[in-house]
Amino acid sequence: MTADEVFASREEVGRRIIANIQDYGTPDGKKEFAERPYNDLSSMKYPFTGANYLRVLASGEQDPRWYKLTDTKRFGFRVRPGAETIELESWKHLEKGIQQATGKLEKYVNARYVMDLPPKEPFLLDHGENMDKAVRLLRFAENPAKQQDFVYPKGKEDLFYRLANASRSLMAEEVGEEEARKSLVPPLAAYLAFKTVGLSMDYEKNPLFSEGQLEQLEGERGARNLFHAMGKASSILSRLRTAELTLFDGYAHEGQGEYFKDLRVTLFYSEAAELTGKGVHNEHQLREESAVRQRNFYAPGVYKQEAAYELLTAMLRVDKERWEGNLGRHDSFGRTKISVENGNFQLNEAVINLGRLEFGNQPTAIRGLGRRLPMEAKKELEDEEGMRLHLFRYDCTLEENSEAVQTRQKELQKYLVECEATRLSLYAEERKYLRGHEDLQEEMGRYAPTYLYFYDGMESLTEEHVKNNLMEIHQSTMPFQNARVDSPEGKSIGELSEDGIIVESKWPLRTEKGRPVYTEKELEDYKNLDRFSIAYREEGQPFTAEMPIVRGDRAMEKFIGHKLEDAALSMIENHPQSYEVGVKMEFRYDDKPFYSIRYTEGSGELNRRLPVGMPHLEDPQEDRKFQEAVHTWAKFHNENRLDACTLLYSKSWVPVIERREKKKLALAKTKGQTNDNMQKVAEQKAAGMGR
Repeated sequence: MTADEVFASREEVGRRIIANIQDYGTPDGKKEFAERPYNDLSSMKYPFTGANYLRVLASGEQDPRWYKLTDTKRFGFRVRPGAETIELESWKHLEKGIQQATGKLEKYVNARYVMDLPPKEPFLLDHGENMDKAVRLLRFAENPAKQQDFVYPKGKEDLFYRLANASRSLMAEEVGEEEARKSLVPPLAAYLAFKTVGLSMDYEKNPLFSEGQLEQLEGERGARNLFHAMGKASSILSRLRTAELTLFDGYAHEGQGEYFKDLRVTLFYSEAAELTGKGVHNEHQLREESAVRQRNFYAPGVYKQEAAYELLTAMLRVDKERWEGNLGRHDSFGRTKISVENGNFQLNEAVINLGRLEFGNQPTAIRGLGRRLPMEAKKELEDEEGMRLHLFRYDCTLEENSEAVQTRQKELQKYLVECEATRLSLYAEERKYLRGHEDLQEEMGRYAPTYLYFYDGMESLTEEHVKNNLMEIHQSTMPFQNARVDSPEGKSIGELSEDGIIVESKWPLRTEKGRPVYTEKELEDYKNLDRFSIAYREEGQPFTAEMPIVRGDRAMEKFIGHKLEDAALSMIENHPQSYEVGVKMEFRYDDKPFYSIRYTEGSGELNRRLPVGMPHLEDPQEDRKFQEAVHTWAKFHNENRLDACTLLYSKSWVPVIERREKKKLALAKTKGQTNDNMQKVAEQKAAGMGR
């Protein structure tokens, strides 16, 4: 979708918002939003900004929680039939200019249409803490305006207009005093600030815009002016909130000062609930787990000295743990924005996707950081053609454009030298620090379950697929002591030769010269898997009789095979009933039953009852061993990132069940046997099956 097409879709939304402003003095309309709308599946509850904020307001929905429609299916939420949706903008390549950017409209649904949601946390409007948050924004907003002595605002009205005036001063630095005075941006920035921190305002008594400003909302350009102003207002608020974190002492967390004296890390936000403790639906569980493991959560702010290093170690740990928990699948909710400073070196506002091993599979935080710091600079330096296109200017000569590329290359090369010097300096401090923190070193040193391959030497790395996908080359086998090659249960298993190398990859490699490596932990997992067995019977055999038993690897294959057949057959509409077979499964651990299920294969019942993973044992310690063994088995039966992992860890959607429920309801209606309760039960059953 082109930019012009997205812009054209704004017209109706803009007219609706302008009508609200003219009639009620506020973009919200008659029923003002108490809380600023946010995406409830982002794990950080970020508010919609600019154009998307206006699109959400135009919907008139009062519940602030919104969900991308595709995410509701992904996370297994049920959406009520006939739910109304809105379209929000998503852009790519904005850095290349608006005419080269591409946009699309994605459907979102309000929480009131989403079933089975946990209760919403109570929201306190105009609370004292909300006022304090707004005042902190005002302190920074007035600081560049050369307000010498800060005076605490007399009330909400004073606070609102001072925020608008301070925003006007910030804007005047770029566009001039006259344009800033006429602009719609300053009052919108104050309006967004109030909405974000949770303060209300009587906009009918205190109009948002003057008569002169309202004239800008009239005519053909009215909607365009409104969208443009809201985007600028969002940028000002984002600037204030970012600067607030970096400058105010109340957000600083300092260590004891013995180590890492020049290190400073600013955490702007993180979507990883394991790092911040602010999960959308699992916060209580996270806190219980962290209490057991004695781990800390990290709020946005500035971390100095040892506190900064501890934050980096936590990020490294979460990066590897999220990878392990997702079996290497990309997680969309791990984005974490930080900046790193050490002496004169500075990495500004890097976004790291925790759970994608962007820190690498490293045993210490500084080694992980040393891998991540130069990542973007190396990519840009290697893509010379892309750099030329990005820096090219039509108003410059070919020689000037060429000089711009050479200047940029020198800047990147200098930056990479500074990165390496910073890494070596911090690494020396880290080694000293960890001598007194062996527990921290042990916790960081646990490797994520990546794919390892043994090669006789560097000369063996000739396969193109391997070279394009390798993550790390280990010249020594020391990090993987007691590891074995080939099959974990075959006779050809052998030790690693010290003369060879180990190649590490995030994904399975199609290699002829490399042999798979099984770590000591994975070999132990395979032993624990032998404690697991399944007893089963199919229709035609008495369920009371002794059932056939399969164990370990064969038990997992049996379970995955039945789950695949159950899901695949249920996908075939109107399949013959003779294809459906009654099955009874009994799951055992150490030959003791812990879960059983009787179902009809092809009905989708197995996938509905066990949509994700395996049943759990009652003993937490034994269950952890069992689940880790299942995890390892799935990882090594995961060709092309499909098969075992997909069936074991992804919820299966079985549509035939929904169709059956609808048919039952339609049949009952024709016979005049329906009532409200019957319809309600049928709709709930149809919506929930297979998720």
